[in-house]
Amino acid sequence: MAGFLFSIIVRFGKIDIKTTKDKIRKKIKKIRDSISYPLVIDKSYFIWEKLKISQDFSNAYTVMFYSAINNEVQTEFMIKESIRIGKRIVLPQTVSPNILIPKIIYNYPSDLSPGVFGILEPIEEMPTIRKDEIDIVIVPGIAFSKDCMRIGYGKGYYDSFLDDYYNRKIGIAFWEQIVDYIPRDTHDVLLDKIITDKVIIDCNKN
Repeated sequence: MAGFLFSIIVRFGKIDIKTTKDKIRKKIKKIRDSISYPLVIDKSYFIWEKLKISQDFSNAYTVMFYSAINNEVQTEFMIKESIRIGKRIVLPQTVSPNILIPKIIYNYPSDLSPGVFGILEPIEEMPTIRKDEIDIVIVPGIAFSKDCMRIGYGKGYYDSFLDDYYNRKIGIAFWEQIVDYIPRDTHDVLLDKIITDKVIIDCNKN
């Protein structure tokens, strides 16, 4: 009986976390999507200026970015400049169910094509790299908390990828995407740092 009650409590606890995350996701996505595109570009450049002078980026040789869609922090110019200055750049290839395959690219966007969700990702011919060879992963998301939790689109791709990744995990986000608190589930992975257009949140110093 005790085991049965425990399973009920856990199950309803998970439902509550999921409901809370869904509400945060919906609210912050609406706020993010309301930002004008010129301002999205300006804010993305502010974030890039902070990222590229950070010790994490300066010390890194291999950097995994993401291809931005809609009003996400834009990464095209980050990727192009990183290639230009000699970084080894990795982008994820999406494989169902919930799997990201890290692949090296040499040219943007000619080494990419639309993937499962219409997002630009490396073509099949690009070389795969091991996770432990990636120095930092730049992580997208919809909402981020001040203790370095994140909410993505709910598919679990990045949570799965980062679960056994032990180098630096850096979220990039607009200040409007930062919330005070996000409930944490067992599969959630904390970031090391979040870089916004206004401040840098370094959770290793908290």
